[in-house]
Amino acid sequence: MKKLILLVMLVLTSCVPVAQEFVELPDEQKIAISGIFVAVFALLFDAAIGRLPWLEFFRQYQEAWAVAAAALGTSWLQNILPTGSDAVAIPGVALLIAIALYLLGRTWLVRRNVSGFRA
Repeated sequence: MKKLILLVMLVLTSCVPVAQEFVELPDEQKIAISGIFVAVFALLFDAAIGRLPWLEFFRQYQEAWAVAAAALGTSWLQNILPTGSDAVAIPGVALLIAIALYLLGRTWLVRRNVSGFRA
């Protein structure tokens, strides 16, 4: 089954359309985007398994799916950014990463009932 998941990940990442020109994001931003995808997938899987316990089987694949989605999301983001606008696009992506990390951190703090972050 793990080989099947690996094969699906390879097929999905190889089917991503490659543009002739794209904005190359710095490695730090690519790593941050991957971390965000992993955290969001963990939250989604926890919520889904909490509501539907028979989905527990899929927990072992959440990291593989998150990494595949991160690769697809990163390449998609690099392809949709306008070429030649690196001076604006890269800080814009950094701002989006900061917003996503704030929201994920706030969600984590609310779930742990930290005073000042209770919903």
